[in-house]
Amino acid sequence: MSEETVPAGPLCALSVPAPAAWFSAALASSAVRAAWLHGGEGFLAFGEAASFRVSGPERFARASAWFSALASGADVTDQVHLPGSGLCALGSFAFSADSPYDAGLLVPRLVIGMSGARAFVSALGYRDEVTDPLALAEEMLGVSAGNDSAAQSGRVAVADAQGEAEYTQMLRRAIALLSAPGSGVEKVVLSARKSLVADSPFDVPGALSYLAGAYPSTWTFLFDGAIGASPEMLTRTRGREVFSRVLAGSRPVPAGESEAEAQAARAAFLADQKERFEHALAIESVTERIGPLTSEVTASVEPFVLQLPGLEHLASDVHGTLRDGLTSLDVAATLHPSAAVCGTPRDTAAELIVQLEVGDRGHFAGPIGWMGANGDGEWAIALRTARLESPREATLYAGGGIVASSDPAKEWREVNAKMLPMLRALGAAGRG
Repeated sequence: MSEETVPAGPLCALSVPAPAAWFSAALASSAVRAAWLHGGEGFLAFGEAASFRVSGPERFARASAWFSALASGADVTDQVHLPGSGLCALGSFAFSADSPYDAGLLVPRLVIGMSGARAFVSALGYRDEVTDPLALAEEMLGVSAGNDSAAQSGRVAVADAQGEAEYTQMLRRAIALLSAPGSGVEKVVLSARKSLVADSPFDVPGALSYLAGAYPSTWTFLFDGAIGASPEMLTRTRGREVFSRVLAGSRPVPAGESEAEAQAARAAFLADQKERFEHALAIESVTERIGPLTSEVTASVEPFVLQLPGLEHLASDVHGTLRDGLTSLDVAATLHPSAAVCGTPRDTAAELIVQLEVGDRGHFAGPIGWMGANGDGEWAIALRTARLESPREATLYAGGGIVASSDPAKEWREVNAKMLPMLRALGAAGRG
């Protein structure tokens, strides 16, 4: 299934320098359509110049072909040459090939971005629509007027799709299946979800600002109702350089933990056989799949502890030299789903997910990110995320890797810790 919109004529893009203050002003705008933020940089998108919605097993290939065809006939003038400038598309894809979720790719009408101390504005669309990006930004968004978002107020009710008893029972079933003689399954990743209902519309710009500020080492995103802050980069390509950050193994950080306690806990975390086994499976799944796409590939010799507020992960970085003719979306399609969000072996684990989980994952744990006209881009795994079902309703998702030695009670605590960022962002928990 697919649906596309295209401009009335060849697509044009014009990117020019802009005042640095416009980036923060754009982040505060309630008109923001999509966002990609990391470490105080990134870009925000508004409006629509073209789009391609797609679902099904061929979703990656069809979206890639559509954007390649669009880019091949485009007229691009880029005066800044920064990530996200020129012609770009933001996108999201379902975790499962059988999911009805059909986001796909969006070429925005306007982009406001920042890289280092340099800001830019891009206008995209039909030729007569891109003559003055700065004027378009002021006209469409009221950039010079500053913050136009209204703060969220009122109560947010939270309900578990599965309570602790139901969730831990699902995990016991999974552990029994993994432990059965001849099962052939080493790991399966199972998710939990919560429903949020607010008395007033969620403050989406405020949520984005909070996530970007509180979790600067993650990739904060907004696209087609999916909002979150992912710590896991599925793939980033720049020319022939390809990078992937793999996370598997998590440690909730207790409130009030001292530095001495934290150091001791991290040492034990790094030495934990269950966590190291789960992490090794995730690394192997990435290096094996990315190998045929590269002329060389290397991974961290030892995992490191990625420290985030309230939660820490075992992490490893994978680097490679990409073969010619491949795009970031090609790499993302090859790597998805990794053992970190599905399991090992992949196909059998995916079958167990359908058998055990309640409902379709939609965008959760699928690739989300952006790509430019030359194919370079960044695709994170949609983790620490929510789906905005309506202005006042949202569904939160979090998952954890289950192996034969997993402790269901510990896993329940872990998924709840993973939901805290979005609970805080959407006003359902104190930000501390």
